Amino acid sequence: MGMNLVVLTVTALGLLWPAVHSRSVRSERHEFSMDDPLQLTLKSVKHERYLVELPCSPEVWFKIFLNGENEQNMHIELFGQTEGNIFCNKAGAMDWWGGEKTDFTLSGNGLQCRNSKIKVGILKTSKHVAILSGTGDILYMQRFSSGDGNCRLRSEKLSTQVWEYSGTLSLQVGSRAPPPPTPRKRRDIANLPSTDIGKMYEFSRYQPITLGILPQGEEKYEVHLPCSREVWFKLFLNGDGEQNMHIELFDKRR
Repeated sequence: MGMNLVVLTVTALGLLWPAVHSRSVRSERHEFSMDDPLQLTLKSVKHERYLVELPCSPEVWFKIFLNGENEQNMHIELFGQTEGNIFCNKAGAMDWWGGEKTDFTLSGNGLQCRNSKIKVGILKTSKHVAILSGTGDILYMQRFSSGDGNCRLRSEKLSTQVWEYSGTLSLQVGSRAPPPPTPRKRRDIANLPSTDIGKMYEFSRYQPITLGILPQGEEKYEVHLPCSREVWFKLFLNGDGEQNMHIELFDKRR
């Protein structure tokens, strides 16, 4: 017997990072290296977006500093394709260079090489910072609280640092966040192409999915399923360390 798949579409007002090569984000491209670091003045925006392109090499180790006018706010450091750390100035016990450092491991297989390049997306707001793959999948997300010091502040300046690699990397800075989707009436949603609604994921009884969702805006989910009375599914909506709720449907009416 064949295995029926159900398709889940997830969308929200600014919920998921679109593919990082999306033309909806106006951007500036800058090259940098170990001997030629960047020093940029940034436009103050609510949703900061950065895209780093680097060669497919395990030797590439770099750091992005996001600063205020007169002091460091934070840094994002990546070494290799799976590990890194985030530093928040004036955070926690302030016992690591005046702040707090959080080490992380990227989910799944980490950063993937495509067409001889690795693309790393960074999305930062006052509530969180996320590391994304070149296709927009969330590989790591850190939420900010009142104890996270300068990480919650908007970035005004950016600088870079590169170790152990003599080649060139590139950085794109998004100058604005894409506009949120226009609210639509319920009956209109079914007629929209999937790319207009959000990103689509297939799942089944034997292939469940777990998604990282950025906690921002209005949440909207759309499930496509076959015309069968046997389809019975449940969506779990969870917080960082515990379940928040679930929605369960086990026929067309209940």
